[in-house]
Amino acid sequence: MVPTSAPPTPRRRILVAEDEAVVAMDLEDRLLRLGYDVLGPVSTGDEAVELALAHAPDLLLLDVHLGTGRDGVEVAASVLQRRTVPVVFLSAFVDEATLVRAGRVDPSAYLPKPFDDRVLTVTLEMAFSKHEARLEREARRRLQRDMETRLAAILDHTDDAILVANAAGRIVVFNQGAERAFDLAALEALGKPVSELLPAELFALPLPARRADVEARRANGGSFRADVSLSAAELDGEAHITAIVRDVTAQRELERQLLRAQKLEAVGRVTASVAHDFNNLLSAIRLSAYLARSGGPEALVELDAITATVDRAEHLVRQLLAYPARTRRRPQIVDPVAEVTARRPLLETLLSTRGRLELELSVGAGVFSIDPGDLEQILVNLLVNARDALSQDGGEVRVLVRRRELPEGAFTTVGGQPSPAGSWVLLEVHDDGEGIAPEHRDAIFEPFFSTKPRGKGSGLGLASVGEAVRRAEGWLALESQEGVGTRVRVAFPPVEGLDSARPPSRPAPAPGRRVGRLLVAEEDPGLRCALARLLRVVGHDVEEVDSEARAVARLSEERLDLALASSSLAPALREQTTPLLVLAEEPHDPLEQVGVRAPVVGVLRKPFDVERLFDAIGQVLG
Repeated sequence: MVPTSAPPTPRRRILVAEDEAVVAMDLEDRLLRLGYDVLGPVSTGDEAVELALAHAPDLLLLDVHLGTGRDGVEVAASVLQRRTVPVVFLSAFVDEATLVRAGRVDPSAYLPKPFDDRVLTVTLEMAFSKHEARLEREARRRLQRDMETRLAAILDHTDDAILVANAAGRIVVFNQGAERAFDLAALEALGKPVSELLPAELFALPLPARRADVEARRANGGSFRADVSLSAAELDGEAHITAIVRDVTAQRELERQLLRAQKLEAVGRVTASVAHDFNNLLSAIRLSAYLARSGGPEALVELDAITATVDRAEHLVRQLLAYPARTRRRPQIVDPVAEVTARRPLLETLLSTRGRLELELSVGAGVFSIDPGDLEQILVNLLVNARDALSQDGGEVRVLVRRRELPEGAFTTVGGQPSPAGSWVLLEVHDDGEGIAPEHRDAIFEPFFSTKPRGKGSGLGLASVGEAVRRAEGWLALESQEGVGTRVRVAFPPVEGLDSARPPSRPAPAPGRRVGRLLVAEEDPGLRCALARLLRVVGHDVEEVDSEARAVARLSEERLDLALASSSLAPALREQTTPLLVLAEEPHDPLEQVGVRAPVVGVLRKPFDVERLFDAIGQVLG
């Protein structure tokens, strides 16, 4: 294969205009010998212009003085009006006036006569190089102008407001979108402090944030909600900050309306579910009360049923109040083995005939800190959900308590994060029920979500479990397989150095109860009458009032042994000397309103246990 050679470099063509024939011939010979092509030589300016426009030479080599007609400077000016070409002027002598005229056409070089080949070559190559550099600069300038024109068009046609501030906080760029957004013309905006339109702290260097949601100010005094994207750059050696501002007022209003609609929908769902549950409870109470009227041994059974139903209603109310958590929590050191063991009868009752309860409790598994009510809530809700997952033929629910050392990521927590490493006390509830569908597993711990038929559940049980676990600084993990069952792991950080929890000590009950003169101050007529009847049955002399004014008036007339007042009426009675037992309303905490100090002697939370009521009264009466 014959190697191919690179194509020869085309020879540059130089137009020569020289009115002295000997000099012209000498120039032509030298240029040809140096490797250039020659147009001409010509001796007049008109010939030079005609030849240059017809053949587009690569360089004009012109004698400044061409005798009659146009001289070299005029030739160069005429050609340069139509073409871009380097110019080299030849001259033995040039006066100052001619030099000034020649400078206006910006020649690439001057070649004084006489000259040798070396000077000629260097001068021509320098002229070519200078001309090429000039062409590159002009091309870059044209490109920059084109880019600036396109950028200006883009900036002015975007809907977003774009402004640039210099290091002094003055606006140096303000597009048409900014004019519309801020109701301010660009000519008025340029040079203004950017702080007149946007918070000044956004433009501090280094940037405090790349994105911000702020209140922007219009020139007319109005304002709008703005989403601002910020970036810093150096322009002409000076730091500048670009802000892209989007008016999101309408978007935020739509989001607010959507959030309100979602809240209303959630309230509707939970209202329907809670109404269903309460209607069932009230129906059970009404039926049991009807049967209790008949008397006989069955009446006691029905009264027990009413009490159990009230307990269920209380549990439902506490579920509602626990999400979001508004009640005051009182964490204690608890022993999960002891707590589960103590609640075994309750757990077996919850399972009823639907399934068998198996406990696997590792003695010495450790203790942790949690509100006892939260722990019961976790146990009961997990067990109820496990029970509801069992088939109609029944099944098994296992509750395990154990201590484990876990590496990081041993389980995937609810929320998709790897479980943390360390020592954990695990409370696990397993069932062999129907399992949970994959599309529901990420949502079952969200408030108001339920897989049960409409009206069959509030959707708060597992949500309250998640909240209780987070309050105890633990984590949850869920494993489920349809048709096989579900396993929920709840992990708590152990409290080291304690083998078991110390239950709080309770005062020993008084051997007998003394009767006294009592005042019941309660707005709710049903509760007020029932409480008064109960206290009269056990021998107390009871008076009833339903307002602050009547309560204050009665206590001012005569000192009684004890006043029982709702938390809404209790503050008005603080100036009285009669001992005061507050009947607390959830979710408001009366301890924050009235304080356990004279005359307040105690607080009972509704619904309160009758024995606790008697104990509280007995501690006052002695």
